[in-house]
Amino acid sequence: MDISFLNIKNLPVVLIDNLYNADQQVDIWQELEFISGKDKLKDPEHTGTATDNDGNILKQNRALPLDTIYADRSISNILKENRLLWDEKFMDQLMDHHRFFRYLRYSNTDSTLVSYYEDSDYYAPHRDDAILTAITWFYKEPKQFQGGDFTIEDEIKIECRHNRCVLFPSILTHSVDPIKLDNKLKNKNYGRYAISQFMTING
Repeated sequence: MDISFLNIKNLPVVLIDNLYNADQQVDIWQELEFISGKDKLKDPEHTGTATDNDGNILKQNRALPLDTIYADRSISNILKENRLLWDEKFMDQLMDHHRFFRYLRYSNTDSTLVSYYEDSDYYAPHRDDAILTAITWFYKEPKQFQGGDFTIEDEIKIECRHNRCVLFPSILTHSVDPIKLDNKLKNKNYGRYAISQFMTING
């Protein structure tokens, strides 16, 4: 796990490369391939998409909110492995950098959305309805698509890399560049996966 810090609008952003080890990646890929099966991933209007002031949907991709399909989250490889962000040493390191990350330690509710982007898919600038957002990217290597990079507040563009996580305050505006993928690779899971976690504090 390789951690680096950015500062955007006086708020902290964390980049984590190599978040998951090889065994964890195998477990996550097994579930990604399963949920990519026929008719499992849903269109934007069924996955809690952000909208503009006129109610227009801001994204084009397919996705699945995992917490709505697993009554027992221990059944899901992804929902088990993504507890990694609450590791005590990791949280201490973040809080040593910036006190905003106290919100991670105190968060007691989180939800996970798996999104998949293929040719021409994108997510226009938006904010999340949460306190903290963590997004981890997966794709088959070598990378077969172009684009899909991540921009925060129109200031910093972060390259989409496999097994890279970006953790940031949800109030920051962020977007996903359109994907370009050859037609012959469509519907074969060669696109860009994003595992998004939304952390909040209730009660």
